[in-house]
Amino acid sequence: MTTPDESTTTPNYARRRAVIGITGAAALAVVGIGFAAATGWGAPADVVTVVQATNSSSASQVTPSSSASSTPSASGTANESPTATATPTASAAPTTDLPYDISTGSSVTVLVNKHYSLDPVDYAPKPTIKLTKLDVPSMNDHSLREDAAEAFKDMYEAALADGITLDMASGYRDYDLQTELYNGYVEDLGQKGADLTSARPGSSEHQTGLAADISAPGESDCVLTECFGETEASDWLVAHSHEYGFILRYPDGETDVTGYEYEPWHYRFIGVDAAADYHESGAATYEEFLGVEPAPDYED
Repeated sequence: MTTPDESTTTPNYARRRAVIGITGAAALAVVGIGFAAATGWGAPADVVTVVQATNSSSASQVTPSSSASSTPSASGTANESPTATATPTASAAPTTDLPYDISTGSSVTVLVNKHYSLDPVDYAPKPTIKLTKLDVPSMNDHSLREDAAEAFKDMYEAALADGITLDMASGYRDYDLQTELYNGYVEDLGQKGADLTSARPGSSEHQTGLAADISAPGESDCVLTECFGETEASDWLVAHSHEYGFILRYPDGETDVTGYEYEPWHYRFIGVDAAADYHESGAATYEEFLGVEPAPDYED
């Protein structure tokens, strides 16, 4: 596994993703916590700040070409993929002995990691729905693919009945927004550090509309940080999320397989049947469950 330089990351990787949910082009907000403390500035409700070490880097960034689009054409065919240094390279479709479609971008069980990117690379799910339209809190007013959103609502209501209020801090991100986010991490952490904490555009589960970053703001301030794993909300999700079709995607100690640091807040919808099978299998990661190779690094 590639580990980040100590000079480019904080020891506990205590950082928060910046996602602005506004109409039109989404912007990237990366704000040093020292600045916030010094000025008394507080992040707006739709912004999650990033806490990280400052580092200048010459690492290359992803620059989508003008032909790249976050919305597929009406016929469902992809526009020409952008040419960029950090864009995932084409790879053979993953295969598994299990009865799941893990290759098609629109499949609820699609595998997306550092070895297998979305096809087309700018895939956009249809339809999506804002969680707030379903009376589910979302601090950034984000969306999920409709089936995942309905399942999240069921999970939210079940947790609420047990005295736990969940919030979806981040959900669907289109290709362009993921490009902005990833480039911001490259600027601050360098290529290696960025690849441990943010997916390259076309290789992000959030682009499927099936991934939800979950918090419990009423319980703690551990929003998109590792300490969320120590909360009652996290314990509840670990025990019950599979009942609603969700799995913890990046478990602790599995970076050599998933390619990402521990993210106790990142849950992926794979459908109730597949999630039940996953839970019963005892597999530590989705890769292990599917019987595919680990994907600690990009292959380019």
